[in-house]
Amino acid sequence: MATSTTLPLVAVVTPVYNGAPHIERTMASVQAQTYPNLVHVVLDNASTDSSPEIIENAKAGPVPIITKRNAELLPQVPNWNAAIGMTPKDAKYVKFLAADDLIRADCIEKMVALAESDQEIDFVHAIDVFNDLPKPHGLNAGQDVYTGKEYGARYLRGDVPWLSATHVFFRVTPERLINPFPMDIRPLMDNDFILSELLNRKMGFVFEPLLFTRYDEGTETAKLGGFRSYHLPGFQLLKRHGEKFLSPEEIKAVTIKHLRSLSRHILFWQMSGDGRSSGSVLMGLHEMGHSPKFTDYLVSILSWPFHKIRKHFTAPKTSGTRIAEDNFVPAIIPYRQ
Repeated sequence: MATSTTLPLVAVVTPVYNGAPHIERTMASVQAQTYPNLVHVVLDNASTDSSPEIIENAKAGPVPIITKRNAELLPQVPNWNAAIGMTPKDAKYVKFLAADDLIRADCIEKMVALAESDQEIDFVHAIDVFNDLPKPHGLNAGQDVYTGKEYGARYLRGDVPWLSATHVFFRVTPERLINPFPMDIRPLMDNDFILSELLNRKMGFVFEPLLFTRYDEGTETAKLGGFRSYHLPGFQLLKRHGEKFLSPEEIKAVTIKHLRSLSRHILFWQMSGDGRSSGSVLMGLHEMGHSPKFTDYLVSILSWPFHKIRKHFTAPKTSGTRIAEDNFVPAIIPYRQ
């Protein structure tokens, strides 16, 4: 392998707030990387637990750490943007890494190799292991490079069923380091960032389980309502980016699919007593000019059995091979005190 001075600098960026249950293992997975020209940027969002001490201990590892602590607690999106803004000016790539997620030891090495193979590749993703199971990617096995238009279309149509954008790896431009994540589309602000920048570039994909995503009740996603909070923002992404990636006919078809799905979920939430979820989605739909009518609910109910049958036969299947998180961190953390 070439020496670190001839390889592009990669910044792994991790914002953390009260991450003591997981941040040590997250940082250990960065310290264990085989890629030599690497720096770990960690922004502590005024944590009140032992996160500062864990971050300080990790500085004894081989990968340099750039760290800062916010004087006061910032909301999630401004904190993410502030963390990205700490990227060194000479970094060529950024790998975003949430404080409770992990990356395999060769993750950065594999992603850089693919990105460097084609200077139009601005984003790289890989197979993501979610709660010990590799998630389906919906891509053509062996095709590791896609035009931005093709990948964006696949995602908006739902052919790419899982885009863990909190693991985004991207080529640095000055503009991408200035508040890349928007405030108005939580929790899919990272997906919005990719779609905003992808059209005239390319997406690379490594067909190996390089990423590990953890979900627990302490995450911001859980506080927003868990995966229920993804339904309306998914439709917002279509409204915001659909014309760039899809034909008018495709937009119409995907819009109908979203509205039927949202109508079904609204009914389910109302019947189960979850007025918070149904109310927030109804308000969002009203603001976009798509308030459901009686006929929308009726069609959603009647089409549900056919939707389930079609989804069963067409949805990509998750591999049954479990991959534990111990595959992503060293057995012994050498700098632990």
